[in-house]
This record gives sequence, structure tokens and C-alpha cells, in this order.
Amino acid sequence: GGIGDRWDDFTWCGINEAGDWFFCGATSNTSGAQNEYLCRNDGIWLREGDTVAGGTLRGGVVAAGINSSSEIAYVWDVEDAGGVVAETLYLEDRLVARVGDPVDWDGDGTLDPNDTIERFLGGTVSVASSGDVYIAAIVDRSGSNVDAYLRFPRELGERYCNANANFSGGPASISAHGSLVAAQNDLTLRCASMPQQSFGFFLVSRTEGFSPNPGGSAGNLCLGGSIGRFQQNILNSGAAAVIELRIDLAALPQPNGTTAAVAGETWRFSTWFRDADSMGNATSNFSDAVAVTFR
Repeated sequence: GGIGDRWDDFTWCGINEAGDWFFCGATSNTSGAQNEYLCRNDGIWLREGDTVAGGTLRGGVVAAGINSSSEIAYVWDVEDAGGVVAETLYLEDRLVARVGDPVDWDGDGTLDPNDTIERFLGGTVSVASSGDVYIAAIVDRSGSNVDAYLRFPRELGERYCNANANFSGGPASISAHGSLVAAQNDLTLRCASMPQQSFGFFLVSRTEGFSPNPGGSAGNLCLGGSIGRFQQNILNSGAAAVIELRIDLAALPQPNGTTAAVAGETWRFSTWFRDADSMGNATSNFSDAVAVTFR
């Protein structure tokens, strides 16, 4: 590990057909703050106490798996900015889901606020070659715990632009999931790290842009040109501070009506939501943006 300690024990391990591998465990570090690790081909990759998306790694790896593209998914306890520690699922360096997040239980493309992840089950994570992550979990369904096997589709597109921090203390982040094939009409937008119980909706444009504090907003609008609003689908972020919407690629809103996404086009998406400043005064804010090129 480079700090004079030794391997102490081993937990999860895996290898793919290309010969890429990982293993997890603890070292003999006497401080106790850097005992747990995740090691891959070239040595220790992540270690207890490292800063990752969503906070700081605490404790050890709960589950891990590797796919044919050598991408590793893993569950690790993470302490957020408010000091709350929760099991968190990652694919490489991307935060996928966290205990307490709502899930789409009925498969209609929207999150169900009363169906939340209670905990992940150790050793059950696997990663498809597509990058979709599968894991067993306990889901709290309105107070009743139910065993479930969850699928988290791979994130699509390229994120760009920087969002300003909102009342939650951090910036809101958008992601796109589903298929890049426009004809399959399978795209879900997700915005996380919003203020709790905040109303918001998604925006869409063909054009990248950057407008700081438009209309007195506290955020940055990362879209330009003709901007459409999914204002027929105003969503509440709930206690998990997340909204999600499966959109119709055959009817993307634009100022003068709707239009269809076609192969070869790049469409850009962002989120506009209610926020409050440090004094509690009402304002609005934006997430970053994601550009998706369809085929």
C-alpha cells in the first residue's frame, strides 16, 4: 500500500476472460482509518478515507464485480457532507445508487417515492458487458421489506458544464440511461443531489450554451438555442433529492411544438428546479447538462 502496512485479510475477488482482476480486504494499518481497500491490476485503486463522488469512503467493500470490459462495480459505505454514512453503489468512479434512494418498482419509467433501497446484499453485484449493473437488495415498500434484484442501466452521453451548489450543499447532477438507438425510444433522465422536496422539470435543446444566473436564478443554464421544457412532467425530489423521467424521443418538446430525435443527432438535457439561498429565500437553480448522440 505504500505506507508500510501489510495485507491482513481478503474478501471479494474477481477476474474476467481478459485476465483483468480485482480483490478487496483490509491491511494491518494501525491507524484504522485506511485499513480497507480495493485493489485492481496495477495495485491499490481505492482505500478507506479516499474522497469519491458523494463523500468519503468508510469501512469496507460490501460487494464487487467485474465485466468483460474490465469495469468494476462495488458497494462501499460512504459518508456524505452532512456526516451521514450509507451504502453506496458505484460503477468505476460514477455513483449509481445509494441506500435511501427510490427505485422504479413498477417499471413505468418514474421513481416510486415509497419504494426505497433499505440495504444492498453482500457479494451479489454483477456488471453486464453493456455496463448495466445488477444487484440484490432489500427494498422498503411503504414500511415492508421485500427482497429484490435491481437493474441500474448504464449512464449514456457526456456530461458537461458546471452546476452551482444548491440548498443541499452540492451541485445537482443529471444523467441519461437506456439506449442510444433513437428508434428504440428508450431514454430515462435522472437528476440527483437536488434540494429535498423540491419541484423541478427537465429541459432539452440541440444546442450547448452557458448563461450564468438567467432571470435571477442561482444557477447556470447549460443549454442554448431553442430550449424545450418537459413542463407537463413537473416532479418532486422527495426525501431522496432525486427526480427521474422516461421521455418520449418521438415527441421532444420545443418552443413551437414537438419533434423527434433521429439517428445522428445530438440532444442536450438539463434540469431546472426550485431552490433557496443561504437565508432561505426562494430562487431557482439548474443541474449540469448531458449531451446524448443517437444512432
